[in-house]
Amino acid sequence: AQFHGDARLQVLKTGMATVRPSAPSSTKPALRVLVALLGGYTFARGFAALATTTLARAGLPYDDAWMLSAILAFPLLLTAVIWTFGSRHVLRVALVLGAGAATMTVAAHVLARLGTGSI
Repeated sequence: AQFHGDARLQVLKTGMATVRPSAPSSTKPALRVLVALLGGYTFARGFAALATTTLARAGLPYDDAWMLSAILAFPLLLTAVIWTFGSRHVLRVALVLGAGAATMTVAAHVLARLGTGSI
C-alpha cells in the first residue's frame, strides 16, 4: 500500500481509496465511562480544593472562594469527559486525570496546613 497526502487515506495498488477510521474504537465503552466520570470528577474536585484554598488564603471569604471554585471546576469536568470520549488513548487520559487530581489535592492540603503550622 502507498500513502499519498493525508495519512488516513490509503491508496491501494488497484487505485481504490479506503479511509481508515480515526475515531476511538478498540477501548471498551464501560472503561471510557468510568474514566470520564471518576477521572473527571476527581480532577475537577482537586482543582476546586486547590482553588478554594488559594483564594481563601488570598483574602477572599471562604464561601465566595468555594462558590467561585465550584463554578470554575464545572467546565473542567465537562472538558475531561469530552476529552475521555474523544481520545484514542483512554489509559493516558486516566493517568493524566489521576495524576493531576492527586497533585492538586495534595497541594491544597499542604497549602491549607501551612497557615496552621501542622503539616
